[in-house]
Amino acid sequence: MSTQIKSIPPIALLLPAALVLLALAWFDPFAWRAQPRAQPVDGESSAAAGAALVSESEPAAVPGTGLVPIPARDTLPPAPTLWDDELRALLEKMAVIPWDELDGLLRPMLVPVANMERVLALLASGALGDELTAQSAAEIGAVKALALAALVYNTPGDTGELSQLSAGVDGRAFLVSVLEGLAIIPAPSDAQLARLLTSLRAGEGALLSVEFLPLLRELAAANPEKSDLFESLLADLAAQLSDEERAAYYARFLSEIDSPKLLKDALIGLFGDEAQAATAMSWATELFDSQADNRELRREIAMAIAVAAPAEEAAAFFGQRATSNMYAQLMTLGMRPEAADALLAEYDYLATLDSNPGPRKMLVAGMASLGKDHMFDVARYDPAPQVRGQAVITMTAYVAGSATPEALELIRTGFRESQDPGLGIPAHQALSAAHNLAQKTRNTAGSVRDGSVDLMREIALDHRVPTSTRERAVQLLSSFLSHEDFDVLKQQVSSLPFTPY
Repeated sequence: MSTQIKSIPPIALLLPAALVLLALAWFDPFAWRAQPRAQPVDGESSAAAGAALVSESEPAAVPGTGLVPIPARDTLPPAPTLWDDELRALLEKMAVIPWDELDGLLRPMLVPVANMERVLALLASGALGDELTAQSAAEIGAVKALALAALVYNTPGDTGELSQLSAGVDGRAFLVSVLEGLAIIPAPSDAQLARLLTSLRAGEGALLSVEFLPLLRELAAANPEKSDLFESLLADLAAQLSDEERAAYYARFLSEIDSPKLLKDALIGLFGDEAQAATAMSWATELFDSQADNRELRREIAMAIAVAAPAEEAAAFFGQRATSNMYAQLMTLGMRPEAADALLAEYDYLATLDSNPGPRKMLVAGMASLGKDHMFDVARYDPAPQVRGQAVITMTAYVAGSATPEALELIRTGFRESQDPGLGIPAHQALSAAHNLAQKTRNTAGSVRDGSVDLMREIALDHRVPTSTRERAVQLLSSFLSHEDFDVLKQQVSSLPFTPY
């Protein structure tokens, strides 16, 4: 066995140190850097304990240079294939070893590549898991080992011991295997490995380059249950493209109606390009309108518009098309700082026309950032009961400072005057708003908390209220009443006649 390998630079020299630190600062889900270092084994260092290729003696430096020569590849002895228990032991140590000391443990696993392929298979199968923890030490170590092995196998040049050891390994094929393995690797290891792979750089470029875009697209389409993970990787890789390349890349997916999530990402990418935004919006609208029976596609198109379309055009889109299953999209749009005024302008326009209240109600669901005063105005003056009801729900759920006696009185009046077309709000909306107030004031004794609980009880006992709403009121009151009061309320409500919607 060669005596020269011990002093060859470790894996940290394969990357610029600053980039390694940047990647680790950005991705540290396990607080690995904060974990204790592994203790020496039998008096040896952790690196020596894991290195089968280290000898007892030190190699001699080249005279006058202080450098130790790198041995020729053909002098390296064959490395053994490790058993599963040996791999597990090394992986468990890797979980707690600092990143800059991992080369000693990684070294015996690199060659033959069958060792790392076995690590991938063990991680993907769940065999490294621990029933007592969400993620075992062996799984943590496997994530680190696979990412670093992919880096070593794909690092250009032949300087450095680990690159020498991995000479002859098809690094790209191994990286493809790891990417394909993400489809079956259990959470949270799958997302953590994906994040590590996108953070590493091989030579002058990213380890995951744009050449992997077609493969990731295929994986996203073939594994819909992991679509979020692969779409995140796709977005990271697409960010490496120039503006023109990115627009051309995303344009390929505008007809991918069989891959709604890819289409969503394509639209989001095109909305981010001012030169393409108008065309993308026109296409998105046309496709949405033409696919009335494709719920998933319409949902993803609507989300893309909510996330990234120009605010005024997005507000107009939802003002004409929003339905009751678009709460997530409207709330997403409402979180964009530039969208608040656009939503308000579209709402005012529709309210003036007294048009279909359905889309108007959904616009209100996204208007929380406008504040309490705007919500009070909608709750008082909108001509449609369901829109007024949505206003009190949005206000009590998301607007700061809304847990006031005035808000409680507005809800109480709306429920009690539910038959008045200009004042009433539906019982189920009054119940939701009252519960929001009760939750916000749960730990604060006072009239708002007590009044909101009393209003919920009043709704539960009103025989005119649909039975399903009364039963929901009983469920919501369970955490606000004593066991005795709750049992009495259940008996009272169960004795009321059935009331349909």
